[in-house]
Amino acid sequence: MSSITVSEVPGHITTAQLRRLFQYAGTISAIVPMKRDTIQNLRQYEIIYMSPQAVPTALLLDDVEIEHGYFLRVDKFQERPLEMNGFASHHNGRPTLQQLRKEDIAFTLDFAHGRVFGSDTSDSSWDSVPTADIGQEYKPKSVVLAEIIAGGYDIADAIIDRGVRFDKRYGISPKYQAFIDSLNNYCLKGDMKKAYESEQLKKYFDDSSVAMGTTPQSVDSKVSPFYKSVDHADVREIRNEALKVAQIGTRNSGRAVIKT
Repeated sequence: MSSITVSEVPGHITTAQLRRLFQYAGTISAIVPMKRDTIQNLRQYEIIYMSPQAVPTALLLDDVEIEHGYFLRVDKFQERPLEMNGFASHHNGRPTLQQLRKEDIAFTLDFAHGRVFGSDTSDSSWDSVPTADIGQEYKPKSVVLAEIIAGGYDIADAIIDRGVRFDKRYGISPKYQAFIDSLNNYCLKGDMKKAYESEQLKKYFDDSSVAMGTTPQSVDSKVSPFYKSVDHADVREIRNEALKVAQIGTRNSGRAVIKT
């Protein structure tokens, strides 16, 4: 099953806001309204991922604070009778396309913009969205959590520690290891400048400097130790990496840096 349920969602939180947070776990194919508590103005949604590998990361976000004072409940999806989910049976318990929120569609279109860089698009197991970066599904939990914090979310230490323990127990996925190895190989082949200049890959490198006066120009850079191994990652390291990623994002897009 490639779905989770997100409960305790305040009525003013849009599906675009849910997508922005939960896409850190992987590519989302649909966000489906399930139940609505009109008294407390709380809603429940099913979030369906393209890959089941996204689900363990999404489940780490149980009790995450989506806005100040608003905490979400995240569970594995459990099938429910059609009459409980608020949609007519002739829709098979799913909303029609007309019921999808406009902001969700707009966000999906915006997210689809990316640049292909060194990815094997013939492999259907890769993220279907064109991107220079590896799919979120294959990243260690500590890396994903650093990106979420860099995105401006206030993640509790208990959630971060949950991700650290997951990584230490299950290790790094082969696809992620191959991705990091490929970044190192770019340096050996003299293509590091190309890799480093990709906006989506800058965060992976430390101590970068361009050697001028050479043909072609070479880049003296290395992949950060944070991405090479997650065995040593702890809460403080993840927060420090999040600050670095946020600062890179600020230089590239003008966004505000997260609070420290």
